[in-house]
Amino acid sequence: MQITLPEDTEARSLAAGYASVEQYVHSLVLRDRERIAIEEGISAMKDRRVQDFDDFDREFCQIHSLDQ
Repeated sequence: MQITLPEDTEARSLAAGYASVEQYVHSLVLRDRERIAIEEGISAMKDRRVQDFDDFDREFCQIHSLDQ
């Protein structure tokens, strides 16, 4: 996949304290992944597709034969 970056990407990466454009872009990708995960979690809560942590923990431990 080819990605076209804005002309000022190198200047932005240096201004943000990154040693290279690659590090800067990598940090942006990670931040976007985190944003997507948060949005999915919020959506699950709104759609009531969540489970109480204690119930999850108990079930997880039973499935994986872990002592509680």
